[in-house]
Amino acid sequence: MKKFIYEDFIEKEVKFPYIPTFLSFREIPVLKELYKRAKVKPEVLFIDGQGILHPAFCGIATHFGVLFNVITVGIAKKKLEGFLEKEPENEMDYAPLYFNGKICGYCLRLSEGKNFLWISPGNLITPEDALFVTLKFIKNGSHILMKRADALTKKDF
Repeated sequence: MKKFIYEDFIEKEVKFPYIPTFLSFREIPVLKELYKRAKVKPEVLFIDGQGILHPAFCGIATHFGVLFNVITVGIAKKKLEGFLEKEPENEMDYAPLYFNGKICGYCLRLSEGKNFLWISPGNLITPEDALFVTLKFIKNGSHILMKRADALTKKDF
């Protein structure tokens, strides 16, 4: 049985403006503070954003992973980069995303319709292992950790 063993959050004012593809500069200062105070350090960090499937080949998951020398996986709701030969058709099917002729991530169909996750390695992990570890956290059509993190942002404390 999978269960949550630790969670934390912080509320901070962010001064860097929202600029598409520059999410790292807006959010990493907050993630850095949260990660440094974490009582439990995970083996793998899933980050809501891109890994290497980014126009600069360095999305927020890559940036954070390199800064802290940790394994990171980018889990995005939108594709920024990569060529997909064919969309996965069935629930829990996946297909490789190519960037410069190499597999750099995967498109995972969570459920019927157009509900996809775009998975790419951030740091210290291969595209295949990023997919494999991500699949372990999919339940009822969503990534349970990303869903919990999203729910925490909407709590009224």
